[in-house]
Amino acid sequence: MKVFLISFLTVLTMFDSCQVLSQSQGVEFQNLSWEQALEAAKKQNKFLFVDVVRSIKDAAQKSDFDKQVDKAFSVDSLAGLINDNFLSIKMDMSSEEGKTFGPKLQMLMYPVYVFYNAEGDQIGNSNSYELVKNPGEFIDKVYHAVQKGELKKENNGVIDFLGNKDSSWESVLERAVKEKKPVFIDAYTTWCRPCIQMDRDIFTLNEVADFHNKNFINLKLDGGKTYGPELVKKFGIRGFPSFIYVDAKGKVIHSDSGFKEKDA
Repeated sequence: MKVFLISFLTVLTMFDSCQVLSQSQGVEFQNLSWEQALEAAKKQNKFLFVDVVRSIKDAAQKSDFDKQVDKAFSVDSLAGLINDNFLSIKMDMSSEEGKTFGPKLQMLMYPVYVFYNAEGDQIGNSNSYELVKNPGEFIDKVYHAVQKGELKKENNGVIDFLGNKDSSWESVLERAVKEKKPVFIDAYTTWCRPCIQMDRDIFTLNEVADFHNKNFINLKLDGGKTYGPELVKKFGIRGFPSFIYVDAKGKVIHSDSGFKEKDA
């Protein structure tokens, strides 16, 4: 897999001068289903670039802005960056497949560009406005998607979470006393995008998973089920995700909330 390093100045020059640069055939979109694209990406050792549109039929009606998008995608440097690292498809959200694909957007609003690894995990996103109006940031997001995808290949950590539907709060504290460890509570909801991102991008990092498995009794707390609402009230949780560290008596040691990078 080849990654292009492009300076911000180079990107700006590239787009400002695109009328005099040689044009390629552009980003090579393939006519594949989501499942076919995942399989092909694995075989080719590539990531996925998905252009999520309201409908293919509407996208065929080119506005002046759409033509600017096509022009940007036809620049050799950008097309090469995407084609070398990604298998590209379009997703028609007005189709039956689009309806099935919907949850994979994880609450992103379309039209949108989404980058995935070959396992179907999101590794980045952008949009056509950013591509045309701020190409430097778009290129940066492509590059960081590749970096994130490569990082995920190297990390397959799993935190050994108990679930609040499989245990009681009392049994969690009893285990904390027995094993002489504090408790780490990951309070989440199923509709929370940052919660999904923590699960897929941070808790899977080997360093994070190993640290928590070694030092804590880990509880993944669905804030809306079983004793979840009781603990949400008890610990004053006002948003998700929230991270509560408590001792074996249930006393709060530390708390935080929102998406957090590895070191935090």
